Amino acid sequence: DNAWTRVLYLELGAARSAAEPGRQTAELAAQTVREWFAEQGISSEGLAMDNGSGLSRTERITPLQLASVLRAASQSRWAPEFMASLPIIGVDGAMRLRLHQTAAAQRGRFKTGSLRNALSVAGFVPDANNQLCIVVAILNVDDISGAVGRPILDAVIDAVQNSGAAAVTWPDPQNLY
Repeated sequence: DNAWTRVLYLELGAARSAAEPGRQTAELAAQTVREWFAEQGISSEGLAMDNGSGLSRTERITPLQLASVLRAASQSRWAPEFMASLPIIGVDGAMRLRLHQTAAAQRGRFKTGSLRNALSVAGFVPDANNQLCIVVAILNVDDISGAVGRPILDAVIDAVQNSGAAAVTWPDPQNLY
């Protein structure tokens, strides 16, 4: 829920405001997020936060950063609650009407995102060996529509679900640039 995410983001800043008077709540929230990234070993290079919900043309996150956030969430003590908050493929939320005729139906949990010329999915789906996989796909293309982009994103989820690749080590960000 984007409105709730915005409130939660501002709460992060509000919790610090008494200790750091005179600074904007959103600025403090962004600092809190960057500190959490550092604690998790996630690079915040290029990360741009505006309202915390992703519904902004100025916000930026790389697919690797977002996947790293999902990885940290899946390993936290609150992982069950976090996972339960994500829509189930073919069951609810923005994923309710997607991937019904695939093996991923009722198995994956994804948050979707869409703005004009941008579509994304981020979440989890078990592969053919029942190993939980993190999937992040972002399409940021002029004049892309949901009718064109959603099938592409769904194909990525379906391909991961059907894969049975051996365990892959987590990518080293130093080797990606």
